[in-house]
Amino acid sequence: MNTGKKTNGKKTALSEAGRLTELEKAVERIENAYLASSRFSLMDLSSKVLEAAKNCTGSPCGFAAYIDAHTGWMVAPTLSRGVCRARLSPGKPLVFREFTGLWGWVLKNKKPLLTNSASSDPRSSGVPDGHIRIEKFLAAPAVFNGGLTGIIAVANPDRDYSAGDLAAVKRLARLYAIILQRKMAEERVRESEAKYASIINNSSDIIYTVNPDGRLTYASDSVRAGGYTPEEIIGRHIMEFIHPDDRYGIKQVFAKALRSGRTPSMISCRLRKKDGSYFRAEQKSGAIKKDGRLLMFSGIIRDVSERDELRSRAAKTEELIRMVFDNATDAIFVKDLKLRYVQANRASAAIIGLRPEKMAGKTDYDIFPAAIAAAIQREDRQVIRTGRNLTVNKEMPCRGGVRFAHIVKTPLKDGNGAVIGVLGISRDITELKKLEAELVRAKAVEAVNRIARPAAHDFNNILSAINGYATLMMETMKTGDPVRPEIAQILGAVKRAAAITERLQTYDGGTIKR
Repeated sequence: MNTGKKTNGKKTALSEAGRLTELEKAVERIENAYLASSRFSLMDLSSKVLEAAKNCTGSPCGFAAYIDAHTGWMVAPTLSRGVCRARLSPGKPLVFREFTGLWGWVLKNKKPLLTNSASSDPRSSGVPDGHIRIEKFLAAPAVFNGGLTGIIAVANPDRDYSAGDLAAVKRLARLYAIILQRKMAEERVRESEAKYASIINNSSDIIYTVNPDGRLTYASDSVRAGGYTPEEIIGRHIMEFIHPDDRYGIKQVFAKALRSGRTPSMISCRLRKKDGSYFRAEQKSGAIKKDGRLLMFSGIIRDVSERDELRSRAAKTEELIRMVFDNATDAIFVKDLKLRYVQANRASAAIIGLRPEKMAGKTDYDIFPAAIAAAIQREDRQVIRTGRNLTVNKEMPCRGGVRFAHIVKTPLKDGNGAVIGVLGISRDITELKKLEAELVRAKAVEAVNRIARPAAHDFNNILSAINGYATLMMETMKTGDPVRPEIAQILGAVKRAAAITERLQTYDGGTIKR
């Protein structure tokens, strides 16, 4: 009987009985080595499976490969010596992204293949440069629950492959698939555990579990932010860490959760740090059950002290802005891109006799005459189109009459710099305009006074001289002198001229005194 021993350096074919015996021994060795332990490499497993396949079929060469679960590529950690003259990196498996040739057909179809004329098989695509010639080929896919996990392939025995050889390789491929699946499942579990451990350890939130008796069984590394180590936390009762004023409420929540097996979606309380201070926390928790029996509660605790502080500051800032907005004496308004009023303060609404909330959604055509509304919207569109400020001084119809306003319109932008509306501030400058007019008149009066008063004074001196000489002449003339009436006319004209100069000297910008 052929025992399959090496003769003259060549493997001889095993008898059917010998092959079955060798196969069972190989299967038992592989099962004992790899099903009982998870501490092995895929290269070691693939090498042992390939060696068994070669021994059972008398094949001098072949390979065992697995499918990478992440990429779907075939990874061949084994390659018989002499199969390819190409230099391979030591310890580095071959990776095939595309499935070609006879072995590719096996993988694509998930079916075994036996051919004793491989070179002429229509499914063959030849061999790459440097690869030995394949004359006889036998391969079986490693399939688990319909999923492809790998392949075992052998080639070029000194005889034709038989159905018994195919059965042996298929048996080894099934075993290979089972062990591969288990190995990869364990690796996925380890990867998942590592991923979740990384997430937990890098999270600033505290993750914990607590038994129904209220004692903590797990605490993530995030408890160090409160000054504790996880070891200091585990075994202690949760109530030790609750603020005294919050304990009653938490006890009620915990008792209800024990009765119902359900926890609230959110719990807020204050938790104690190791230094005795407290922080405000929010926690989400859930019940872990098995066969309807409550095992424990798990939860996530988040320190919301900073968030609450920011919210409080934001609320105060918002309140301050609202107070400034509503109490400003200037009219302030906001319009959207459709030029509808979004918000208006009290001063803005008071101008047209409305309440601020009544202005929301209105356009200028709902408030002002059509011509004025059209002019206002032209200004608004210019601001939106150019993205620049616009300042105008204009008369505006208001409740109680027309007022003069100084208006500044600014493009309102979002966080990305896109214009989303118009912000306007309007100041009533009617009184200012009056003051400006009075100032102009006062300056005019001052200018007139600087010229008229000195001139009136000089003219008055001249009149005094004329009046003096005329009076003197009148006194020296005899009654009935025909010149006396003429002198009287001169004295009357002097009096009238003196009255005019007096009025010039007392001019104050108003009506000249008579």
